[in-house]
Amino acid sequence: MVAILSLLLVLLWMNISNVIPVFYIFFPGADDLLSVCGQPVLSSRIVGGQASKIGAWPWQVSVRWKQQHFCGGSLVSEQWVLSAAHCFKENHLRDITVTLGQHQLGNLTFNVQTMPVTQVIRNIEFGGTRTRGDIALLRLQRPLKYTPYILPVCLPYSSTEFPDGMDCWVTGWGNIRYGVPLPSPKILQEVKVSLISAARCNEMFSVPQPGSNGSRPILDSMICAGYEEGGKDACQGDSGGPLMCAQNDVWFLVGIVSWGKDCGLPYRPGVYTKVSTYVGWLQRYIPSLQFGIARITLQGRGNSCKVFIPSPFIVSILSLLLPILQLELRH
Repeated sequence: MVAILSLLLVLLWMNISNVIPVFYIFFPGADDLLSVCGQPVLSSRIVGGQASKIGAWPWQVSVRWKQQHFCGGSLVSEQWVLSAAHCFKENHLRDITVTLGQHQLGNLTFNVQTMPVTQVIRNIEFGGTRTRGDIALLRLQRPLKYTPYILPVCLPYSSTEFPDGMDCWVTGWGNIRYGVPLPSPKILQEVKVSLISAARCNEMFSVPQPGSNGSRPILDSMICAGYEEGGKDACQGDSGGPLMCAQNDVWFLVGIVSWGKDCGLPYRPGVYTKVSTYVGWLQRYIPSLQFGIARITLQGRGNSCKVFIPSPFIVSILSLLLPILQLELRH
């Protein structure tokens, strides 16, 4: 009996101390639940640091050309992804796919789905870097089913306001610094940035910097995010990805990574396409698209189980306790 109690205490201690890794596996089935857009299921909060947690940003999409990541995107409905128009100037449609539910670019786990893109709709206003209309819609080959790893982000109404200085987040697999690619295993990165209005952003861009004369390039269809001192920004490879802000405990797609001067320079924050400016354009091509906090059906959320994977330390402890346990049971 003493040995049994000892074994239980050891296992309890290991579980409390997180010595045993715990993985959640979700199985599709009839046990579906109603949820809402913009609410991650697997990660209830965002922690500090650069590497994101699995499932923290389930709308993040990797847009690929011939299986190579080249831009980001955001899932906004079962069959549509929102990205940047400048990502699709030369790529042939037949070679474009999107990967959803991915955390590490080089690791295709059971929760990842890859879907061909059958249509790319670029806004006709787009005429190159620093112009209006850097927004594009990607139609997936077929509607997909939402899972804890694949969910849509909420879209703001045209009247929705996100105040200057609000803390928001940008995510992607782009460069970690100008000219420095994200190292393996290429975990999805997240960074907190502060919203900057178009007017204040123009004031920052008007400050001359080495190799950059002052200008006022920010239009009313754009929004900026970052800090006056620089240091935190999106970078090459993040284009088309999401700038997200939380309201009422749900995440809204406020901006789309568009352009910038290098990465993280002082007085040169990242520039994003302002999504609320394009509500009418989005409705024209997707009349059924919902804005605000939209209800969705999440597949298989109720059918889940924990899988415990013992470490070598745990295996060795159990191997020592097992003979004692066997003697105890014989008596």
